[in-house]
Amino acid sequence: MNMTNDLDRPQWWRIARWPLWSLPPHALVAVLLVIVSALGLTIAGLIMTPLTAQQLAVAGLLTALCIVHTEFLAGLEQVRRSLSFTGYNDMTSVWTFAAALLVPPALSASAAFVMLTHIWWRSFRPAGNPAYRGMHSRSTSMLACFGVGLVLTQSGIDVNTAGVPTFKAFLVILVALLAYLTINTLLVVVTACLALPETPFADVFGTSDELAMEAATLGLGGALAVILSSLSPWVACLLLPLVLVLHRAVAIQVLLSHALQRRRGVA
Repeated sequence: MNMTNDLDRPQWWRIARWPLWSLPPHALVAVLLVIVSALGLTIAGLIMTPLTAQQLAVAGLLTALCIVHTEFLAGLEQVRRSLSFTGYNDMTSVWTFAAALLVPPALSASAAFVMLTHIWWRSFRPAGNPAYRGMHSRSTSMLACFGVGLVLTQSGIDVNTAGVPTFKAFLVILVALLAYLTINTLLVVVTACLALPETPFADVFGTSDELAMEAATLGLGGALAVILSSLSPWVACLLLPLVLVLHRAVAIQVLLSHALQRRRGVA
């Protein structure tokens, strides 16, 4: 019988030993502020916002597709996450951004929380990613969902019922995309800069290719939202193989690039 040392087991109940407390004071405050804000807004929104069966069904479908997506590529993502230099785009925003466009912010934020919690458990946690980083990542995506909701509310556009029938509606979706990208990216970058002040800003912000990939992923999420609003919801399932193939291609390219750099370093 295999015996596991207690010290090797996750001891999350020992709060004083959480890696979170090792952060610099400013970074610690930033992380806690983001997490508390995301959770507070989501809980308040769920209490105050009446939800319909259709909205719950849409959020459930997108969450299920994201879980299937994660399960198919969990092993590959574990390897990629173990390489600290790699980018952080896992194409999850296809599902979270689509949810943000189609359902109320509190519900889309809740769906994003479930999606990213599953991803953290299957890919980030095995790769050694601390729990607070996963929680912070979930929270930035949740706040980005609220940013999208604010854009849609101020514009009066309801993608779920009207789709995108006009150029004005298309521009609103574009602004919502930029809002999601900006909120999510800036919250992560600012916190990372506070936590790792010695790291060059360019390394924290990522490359232009990574940013372009995230924008393209959000664009695919917008297209998915339009499909869900105008056609049978099951048509959205046809996009799952496309997302899987793209994600796998990007991950393999990153791993090959890393292997090539190591070979050059050895040479």
